[in-house]
Amino acid sequence: MIKNERQYRITKAQATKLEQALEHLTTGVVGGTQVHPLLHKAQEDALRSQIADLHSEIEEYEALQSQRHTVLELASFEEFPRALIQARIAAGISQKDLAERLGLKEQQVQRYEATEYASASMTRVSEIIRALGIRMREAILLPGRAPGDDKPHREWWDGDALTAGGCSGGSGVWLVAGDDLCGDAAPGEYRLGGGATL
Repeated sequence: MIKNERQYRITKAQATKLEQALEHLTTGVVGGTQVHPLLHKAQEDALRSQIADLHSEIEEYEALQSQRHTVLELASFEEFPRALIQARIAAGISQKDLAERLGLKEQQVQRYEATEYASASMTRVSEIIRALGIRMREAILLPGRAPGDDKPHREWWDGDALTAGGCSGGSGVWLVAGDDLCGDAAPGEYRLGGGATL
């Protein structure tokens, strides 16, 4: 995942170099010698795969920067740290800006994000959520309840009310487990999403 402008520039440069290497490889000649067809295909497939991965990362970063995302969905709670990074990028906040808001050095935020907040305390994560200006919703489905028995109780952490139906109510970001506000999340699925803005 690309986390800052420096990584974005490096990734674009890598993609360009690999595309040039693939173009040379399509001639079937490497270093003036003929390449065996099976080796040629394996090399070509490997390059195409690497290029596709890099382009996927570039497109994700550009989409977040364009602020087209108003909802970030999670397949599991383990994806929450990554969603925090995505929310920062989508909000147009650099690692340096976030560090200043938290009273930390930029390198500390870079370390947090490099390890996907593995070393961050819950207190620090709460501070980051506030610094990013995002809101979260949660719903916890207790053990022993069959899916669909009763919808889990949900409240905005900051006390904001939702409009009827929930799908268009409130702004910010919410996290839902089980059923989402619009009723289309699978049991056990977590979603980080929200209203009009992050």
